Amino acid sequence: MNLYNLHAKPSTLDHYEYLMANVPQLIWEKFKNNPEELEKRKDALAKDPQYALYYAENIIKGPFPEGEDAIATSPGFSYLYASIILEMPWTKGEDAVATSARYSYYYASSVLFAVFPKGEEAISKNATYAFRYARDVLHGPFPAGEEAISSDENYAHRYAQDVLKKDFYYNGKLIAKA
Repeated sequence: MNLYNLHAKPSTLDHYEYLMANVPQLIWEKFKNNPEELEKRKDALAKDPQYALYYAENIIKGPFPEGEDAIATSPGFSYLYASIILEMPWTKGEDAVATSARYSYYYASSVLFAVFPKGEEAISKNATYAFRYARDVLHGPFPAGEEAISSDENYAHRYAQDVLKKDFYYNGKLIAKA
C-alpha cells in the first residue's frame, strides 16, 4: 500500500521527493499515465526488472536498453521482454530464463520455436513442463524429464499416449500404458 496516496498533501511528507525519484513502484503508481514524468525518472525504473519491462511495454513500446540489465535478472520478465517487446530470442536474458521450468518451456515453445538446451535442466525436474516440452517442442521423447514425468500419473499416461505412442517404461518398470 502506498501511504503517500492517503495523505492530503503527500509532497509535505518526509522523503517524498527522494521516493518519487528513486522507488520504481511509487514512481510507476504516481506517473504511469504521464509519460513525460516517467521519462524524467526512467533511470530509477531501469533498475527494477518489473518496472523496466512496464516502461518498455507501455511507454516507449519497444526495447529499453537501459533496463535490460535489470530485466535480465528475472526469469519471467526476461521471457516477457523477449516475447512481447523484442519478439525474438534474447540471449542476455537466457541465463535467468533457464532457472525456471515454466519460463524455459515458454521461451522454447513461443520465442525460439525450438529446443532450449540451457533450460532443459530446469524443465526436466518438473513433470508438467517436461511433458509439454517433449510434446510441443521436441515432438518426441525427453529422456532427461522422464523421472519427473514418471512421478505424475496423469502426465505419465499422457506421455505414453501423446509422445511415445507406446507403453512408458522408466528404469525398467512399466509406468503407463499407451
